Amino acid sequence: MAQLSANNFDIGDSFQTIDQAIALLLKKSSNICDIETVNLKNAVGRILASDIISKIKVPAYDNSAVDGYLVYFNDLNSDSDKILPISARITAGVSLEKPMENGTAVRIFTGATIPNGLSKKPDTIMMQEDCRLSDDGKTVTIIPGIKKFANYRYAGEDIDIGQVILTAGQTLNATEIGIAASVGINQFSVYKKLRIAVISSGDEIYDPDDKRSKDGVFDTNRHMLIAALQHMGFITSDLGILPDCEKTIKNALSTAIKDHDVIITSGGMSVGEEDHMKMAINSLGKMNFWRLAIKPGRPVGFGHIKTNITTATGMVEKEISILGLPGNPVAAITTLLIIGKPLLTSLSGGKYIPPKSYKITAGFNHKKKHGVREYLRAKLKINNNGKMTVVRYGKSGAAMLTSMVGADGFLILPEDLTEVNIGDMLDFLPFNEIL
Repeated sequence: MAQLSANNFDIGDSFQTIDQAIALLLKKSSNICDIETVNLKNAVGRILASDIISKIKVPAYDNSAVDGYLVYFNDLNSDSDKILPISARITAGVSLEKPMENGTAVRIFTGATIPNGLSKKPDTIMMQEDCRLSDDGKTVTIIPGIKKFANYRYAGEDIDIGQVILTAGQTLNATEIGIAASVGINQFSVYKKLRIAVISSGDEIYDPDDKRSKDGVFDTNRHMLIAALQHMGFITSDLGILPDCEKTIKNALSTAIKDHDVIITSGGMSVGEEDHMKMAINSLGKMNFWRLAIKPGRPVGFGHIKTNITTATGMVEKEISILGLPGNPVAAITTLLIIGKPLLTSLSGGKYIPPKSYKITAGFNHKKKHGVREYLRAKLKINNNGKMTVVRYGKSGAAMLTSMVGADGFLILPEDLTEVNIGDMLDFLPFNEIL
């Protein structure tokens, strides 16, 4: 088990680009989760802890790719029809007991095993739609033009013995589980799920089922972040809302360390007198505060906190990572998806794959500050010419969560860009690439 170390992780006080921050996180972080075994039915969303190597071929035997008629290519005419007697019938899962004779055709179905021949195997399969069956069903007419080995699937064509079909760090989704099942794998060594504690802070924050004061706001971030983290496959604990009191926050963080791998907070991460979260973190460990060149999202904090815990072997010191997100809702979810997800993936033993963005034509004008990467909420739209364009969506501002609900994704405006004009090609990042 490994962990990010506060001793070898120092970002400093200068503004960091998003690319610099993510690269540093991935360089300094590694898996902290133990390994367990799960079966096929419980494997979805889990991260592989070791490679999976096939012990069999897939397909296991030469077989037909279609329903049709199996023939020897050399028996066919190149420029005229060929009538052949039907000598046998083969269905999937049933083998022909004797070799197939030359000068005949065999009715064969998808997945059925290609039989042996007297000297060599039959080698060509004509789809039933392209054949003419006689009225008595005893002969079939094969039309000219088919290529040798048409519709023929070879043993091991997809997977060979000894082939690595899945690698450690991959997430097991539907296709990964399917390919494992295809080679007879029923159990996987996977990393245990990361345990994440989620906390909100602020005297003005109220839970939705509480009576809110006239100066208070309902807690958006905690519920939103928990939902996002659960969607990513992590185990979450809701540690509620903490007041603007450094001592209370410090005690809560010290307790959370014992049963969690990571703590994620929102609010209290700026440089004001009431930003007690940052002060509490620094008192328990070290806050590597980021001044990120991102909009929305500044400020974001990352660090480590530690405390002594009692184990079966005695008192030991435990250290875990803590990610402090901004208090504004759009900034909180944006930084979790853009910055937090790469970190959490790495700590979980997964391979972080940068999300794919797509070039799309801008349907709006916009000005931005130089040196900052801006993530605009955006919606895809078909213009009057029938072409796909992208437009800004919703009201601007890091607190305007309605702009996220109806949007299709982010427009990524790079640091050196200062102006967007209609017709410019922009990078569009769909939400389903990052959540």
